[in-house]
Amino acid sequence: MSFNKKLQRSLWDQEWNRIVFSDESRFCLGMHDGRARIRRRRGERRNPQFFVERHVHHTVGVMVWGAIAYGSRSPLIFIRGHMNAQRYIHEVLEPHLLPYIDTLADPTFQQDNTRPHVARVTIDFFQHNDVTLLPWPPRSLDLSPIERIYI
Repeated sequence: MSFNKKLQRSLWDQEWNRIVFSDESRFCLGMHDGRARIRRRRGERRNPQFFVERHVHHTVGVMVWGAIAYGSRSPLIFIRGHMNAQRYIHEVLEPHLLPYIDTLADPTFQQDNTRPHVARVTIDFFQHNDVTLLPWPPRSLDLSPIERIYI
C-alpha cells in the first residue's frame, strides 16, 4: 500500500463508519489450552530451566465469528472444527455476512489475512458478490476494534 493511500486513510472521519470489521476467536471451555508462554533472553533457548512439560491433547473449545460496523453487529456464529476457505464461504459468508452487509449503506469489509480469508476461492467469492474489501497489510498488528467486542 502506498504512503499516500495510508495518509489518506489516516484523515478519514465518516469513512470509518462504513467499515465492517470481522474476526473469529477460539475459546477454551473448562480447561487450559495447553499453551505455555515463556519470556527468555537471547541465547537461553536451550537452557533446561526454561523447558515446560505439558500434555498435548485436544481441548474442548468453541470457535466463533462475528462482525461489527458503526451502530450494528452481526449475529455471533459458532463454528465447529477447523475452518478452511470452502467452509468459510458456505458457513459464514453466504448465510451470515451477505445478509448483514445488505442492511448497511455502502459497506467495506475488513478481515485479517488468515488462509481461509485470502484464498483465491474466497477472493473470487467477494468479487462475484461485489463486496468491497479493505486492504489489510500482511503481518500487521491485530488492531481491529472487534478484538474484544463479543466478550
